[in-house]
Amino acid sequence: MLVGITKLFGDITNSDIETIHNARINAIYTPVDNVVLPINNVFYVLDETLDHVDIYTKLLIDRITPLYVAGHRYFELQGTPNSSAGGYGWAWLDAGEFSVWFCEVTKRLKAVFPDILIGYPRLSYGPDIGGIQLSNDKFLFESKRAIERADFMSVLVHWKSREFDTAIFNAVHYLAYVRHMFGKDIIVIYYNNNNNVQKTKKGYQYLMFLNYARKIDGVIGAFGHTLSSPSKEDMWITWRSQNSESSIPAIVASREW
Repeated sequence: MLVGITKLFGDITNSDIETIHNARINAIYTPVDNVVLPINNVFYVLDETLDHVDIYTKLLIDRITPLYVAGHRYFELQGTPNSSAGGYGWAWLDAGEFSVWFCEVTKRLKAVFPDILIGYPRLSYGPDIGGIQLSNDKFLFESKRAIERADFMSVLVHWKSREFDTAIFNAVHYLAYVRHMFGKDIIVIYYNNNNNVQKTKKGYQYLMFLNYARKIDGVIGAFGHTLSSPSKEDMWITWRSQNSESSIPAIVASREW
């Protein structure tokens, strides 16, 4: 299993590269804009929601081409499609319409890039919220056509607990459930404790999660959230601040594999 990290905010700096090495990270999940990266295993997210397939596909081809030529193959197509931010309510009205859109875009991309691997996107957690979000569980099962067409699935995992309790085990069991139900390879996206918990405690939670996740057949990578950010408001969730590294990278690096 690849041990990765997300880099969603700002450019990758020399300090980021040092943290990547210190944590023994071997994969990055990032927007397409980060073209030059200091690592071979890169999973790109294509968050450019457009309901018009022709315009959207042309945009993606232009953005993917230099990455594909450089040898990159993994691309997640349109994150959180069950939320209004990800297309729900204006690009598609339900999971069925999204599946039609996803399958058509995937078909066109594979015609241009024969070896490309397209990921079914991460979903926004939570129940139905009128006009804002469709339940992630409902959306998942009603978009089986898209899942069948995808080469892998991106699954978002996070928790809020301050202690080593059932939250981590529930997250792992959910991954095993998705793998069992759909049979696709899985990359875990944004795994993190999204509460303002002391960084050392987070680090040991992350280490425990990784040790369990790697035992699930079909989980090919897990990406912690997040490497760094230029905004001080994000410091509670980053692995390094603007000036120093937290204790998380060293703890994650202590894994025995």
